[in-house]
Amino acid sequence: CGGHGVSIGSLGGNAVDQGSTVQGLQVSGNTIQNSDNGIRIKTIIGLKGLVSDVKYTNNKLQNVKNAIVMHSDYSKAKGGYTGSATSQVQIKGVTVSGLTGSATNLYDIVANPKVVSDWTFSGIEVSASKTGKAVGQPNSVDV
Repeated sequence: CGGHGVSIGSLGGNAVDQGSTVQGLQVSGNTIQNSDNGIRIKTIIGLKGLVSDVKYTNNKLQNVKNAIVMHSDYSKAKGGYTGSATSQVQIKGVTVSGLTGSATNLYDIVANPKVVSDWTFSGIEVSASKTGKAVGQPNSVDV
């Protein structure tokens, strides 16, 4: 697997509906190699939606730039991140456990704290040369 890793998004719509919802996803036992991202959730600024009950378990990274990526600041118009997490897509009930391997940055998180909750990170054993950045994540995650 290369490029964007295991990625949800770009996600967002005018309402929380079938087209803007990812629910009950389980990603387990994968190896992600030579990729910009390991696991990623990316939501679009100004839009609504729902990501819930997503579990990443026992996945391995090899030569990945960013291990865990969660962004609430993607602009379709700009084709990139804005740095301002204004997406209204709720990201809740996300579990990352048993993530191992190697990456340059452990975290690349720019989340909207008003719409994220109930994240659990455990058993993360990624050898990373940098911690990276983490802004707006729920208090339940110690990064």
